[in-house]
Amino acid sequence: MDHNSDDGFTLVTKNSRRSAAKRRKNADKTIGILMHGRIDTQMTTEEIIQMIERCISDMKGSAWFGEVKMILRKHVEAVTANVQSIEFDAGATNMGSKEQFGKDDVAHADGDQEGLKITRMICYGIGNFSSSASSLLQISLARLLKESFQIVSSSLFDPVMTEAERAAAQSLGFIIPEEDEVGLCATNSDSLFFMPHCGRRLYSNVLRANWGPRNLARIVIMGNSFGAYRMRRLPDNCKDSCCIEKLGEDVVSETALPKHAEENSFIDTSVHSFPLQVIEV
Repeated sequence: MDHNSDDGFTLVTKNSRRSAAKRRKNADKTIGILMHGRIDTQMTTEEIIQMIERCISDMKGSAWFGEVKMILRKHVEAVTANVQSIEFDAGATNMGSKEQFGKDDVAHADGDQEGLKITRMICYGIGNFSSSASSLLQISLARLLKESFQIVSSSLFDPVMTEAERAAAQSLGFIIPEEDEVGLCATNSDSLFFMPHCGRRLYSNVLRANWGPRNLARIVIMGNSFGAYRMRRLPDNCKDSCCIEKLGEDVVSETALPKHAEENSFIDTSVHSFPLQVIEV
């Protein structure tokens, strides 16, 4: 037994707390300077996978990822509550009244841990992660979120990906769609759209494909800040077609991600969800 242990419990000292803090700081620093090694478009699939796995290992122990996970969890909890409300109302309608709808008929009614899951993740616009530091960090974060939230189905699409990058992504458990959906992906399950630094039109297409209170209530979007988009002056001919503008500020719950050591990777990135009780579209 370790000399710092007593009856199987580890003794936490000031030194051990400082050591833990130092490890977290080092992990944060490492994910910021990860790309010092060789990166080029000629990397093999195996080399790309190894690079991603190193990045994942460093990111997983960072304080930054801990904060991101907490932020996303808050929004996943909101989606879970939305879905419970939708299923409760649907069941009550089928039964004739809410009083006849028993609590055992509502999926995850007690908010148990198993209920706090996103069943599907759709990733857009990550780019060339074999030759870009930002793209490497983004796919590493996507893979960590897939693991942390036990996401069953995950897809990843970017038309610029190389064959080696596609093969690497598939090895990491991502499905690669054959056709470009241009963001028009309708989902009837609790879904995370992971799309840092995509264009405004792509976000608008995702919203358009899932338009309506009961559809928007089921999704979380991690991407460019919708609040920042609203602060920018759009041409009048764009306002009518921009779903971000149509939603309005009160309909979106938005939380900014913490600052990352590699500033360009997640700058101006937020997590968005859509509270069912205030959606009127």
